Amino acid sequence: MLGRVQRATLALVCWIFGAGLAAAGEAAADHAETREREVSLDEIVAFAERHAPAIALASRQRAYALAERRGAEPWLRDNPRLELGVGPRFTGGGTDVDAFAALEQPIEIGGQRARRLTAAERAAERAAAEIAAVRWEVRRDVVLAYHAAVIARERLELARRMVVLSEALLTAAERRLAAGDVSAIEVLTARAELAETRHEALRASEAFRVARLELARTAGWPLSAPPQVSGVLDPPGPVPSLDDVLRSSKGRHPELVLRQAAVREASARVAVADRTAWPSPTLGVEVAREGAPGGAPSTILLGTVGMPLPIFRKEQGGRATARAAVDVSRTEAAIAARALEAGLVRAHAALAGAAERIALLTTSGVPPVEEALALSMRGFDAGEVPLADVIALRERLLSVRLELLDAHEDHARALAELEFAAGAALSRAPSGSGAQR
Repeated sequence: MLGRVQRATLALVCWIFGAGLAAAGEAAADHAETREREVSLDEIVAFAERHAPAIALASRQRAYALAERRGAEPWLRDNPRLELGVGPRFTGGGTDVDAFAALEQPIEIGGQRARRLTAAERAAERAAAEIAAVRWEVRRDVVLAYHAAVIARERLELARRMVVLSEALLTAAERRLAAGDVSAIEVLTARAELAETRHEALRASEAFRVARLELARTAGWPLSAPPQVSGVLDPPGPVPSLDDVLRSSKGRHPELVLRQAAVREASARVAVADRTAWPSPTLGVEVAREGAPGGAPSTILLGTVGMPLPIFRKEQGGRATARAAVDVSRTEAAIAARALEAGLVRAHAALAGAAERIALLTTSGVPPVEEALALSMRGFDAGEVPLADVIALRERLLSVRLELLDAHEDHARALAELEFAAGAALSRAPSGSGAQR
């Protein structure tokens, strides 16, 4: 006997120790996963699937449907009713005591329980569909936040490049001033330009920090260590045809699945409301003792049946409300389908437009300005180009580079919105090339 107790105790200690090691390993994995480091888009989306606050809330709200299922499971919905009575019986010959006890139980005979269970199952299906819809929406938000962080980082790198160009320009101006080729005005102007570019770099750095924090908030990542983004900008891939996207998106969107589940749940509740109007009999048994002063008391045993008469109250309000809910659910489903289709068409047009802008700026916008700025910098150093022309070309380069980043941002946003409206991920070109920088 003692050996069995010792073995059981040892097994319990080993189990506790193993569980502690597993918990520690899991905590260490979470810590490693959430430290400040570079993450890809797929990594942050997968993380959000497990930790996004919106998904966690939708998962918790499913408990309402499970609670409704538990409430519908009992075979007898109403509790039995016990009634007791006792009192004296007065007659001319004396007094005695009368007493009775009655037990009554309402019984549903119209299949109400089965319909309540069906409604609870439809509510659970709707809750599961709602989780899927929230997950898909969170994916869209995380993708948008990720690309916003990538663009913010690119803006920061561009601002730092402008600082380097301004520093080189100031160095050239100071060298020419020492040689007596320019006046102090050019040097002061170059210093002012450098101060402005450094200020813009500070603003870009703050904007990048804010974008990373927004990505962390959306994905459920710890705000104390917002993630770095590893994605970079590549030329966009081909734009899928609108007909193909429309054809592949029919009936697949999680929002439409949710709306259809809501219609089915509302229809199931109509069946419940209709059956609540059916009368439910009450079965009972009654035991009574009737006193007889001066004689032997009588004991009476009765079986009773009670039946409400649905003449005035027929659950008219509840049934009408349930039918109205079906109409509202169907209307919401139709509105959601149309809104998604409109969003899909709008996002497709925006995607095509952004792709054209990227192609134009990449081939005809940026390279000429880059080359002209390089030539002007050499010309200023040689005393052949005035400082104002160099500054103008630097501003032009900054402007066209920012336009290119805007086009990439619009493209990423349109692609994310197109995927969201289509209800499925589309083939996307990898994001990464230094050619765009």
